[in-house]
Amino acid sequence: MKEPSICEEEVRVMMQEGLRAGAFNQVESEIVRSALALDEVMVRDIMTPRTKIIWLNRDDDHSTVWHKVVVSGHTSFPVYEVSRDHVVGIVSLKAIYANVAAGTAAKIRDLMTKPLVVPSTQTVIQLLETFKREGKYLALAADEFGGIVGLVTLHDVMEALVGELPSPEESARPGAKKREDGSWLMDGLIEIERVGMLLPGFQFSKKENEGYKTLAGFIVKELGRVPKEGETVTAQGYVFEILDMDGHRVDKVLVI
Repeated sequence: MKEPSICEEEVRVMMQEGLRAGAFNQVESEIVRSALALDEVMVRDIMTPRTKIIWLNRDDDHSTVWHKVVVSGHTSFPVYEVSRDHVVGIVSLKAIYANVAAGTAAKIRDLMTKPLVVPSTQTVIQLLETFKREGKYLALAADEFGGIVGLVTLHDVMEALVGELPSPEESARPGAKKREDGSWLMDGLIEIERVGMLLPGFQFSKKENEGYKTLAGFIVKELGRVPKEGETVTAQGYVFEILDMDGHRVDKVLVI
């Protein structure tokens, strides 16, 4: 006779009983609980949002590529042509560094690999199956219209297993990362008030008629026009370098 199958709720109850009896520790219990929930968690819940991705243009020269890579702290970079919805490849830090170590300039079009694109509504269980089938550990997430909305890796899946999932609001919030040399890598859309809290001595106008609420707005106001990648703004003892532009929007800024 076929034994009756055990449902997920019964597994959770057994884990709780085992936890109370000392057969399992708290971490093991939380990992099992998270694993059982992966069929309800979508890619969009664990991905790195589009605004936090460092992008490379297929035609970027070596110095531009190397500068972006060094300050980013990331290990993989989507490569686009014309617009960021036209992704043509993925290039790894390892591949770029191998060229640099060999004394040759990094040519993105020669180093990139074919991108894997998955729906942002795909479940994490389905994502794991896709990774296994394709032999990859990184994918770009697309919305229903085909636009790239994020990037997801096997590392993100592991974090979902061993840690608490951030809320969609927390994931999408423009960020700021302090680097070992004391400089900051900031999203252009970070609130100017938060910039003021992070940078000692940095003052900004709180007048409504100044017309900006973000770091990107502050930079445009200082320049009086839409900036270009590589341009800098010096203000109040800080240098704001426009590291990356998304069309006419300031995307990433290096603050020194």
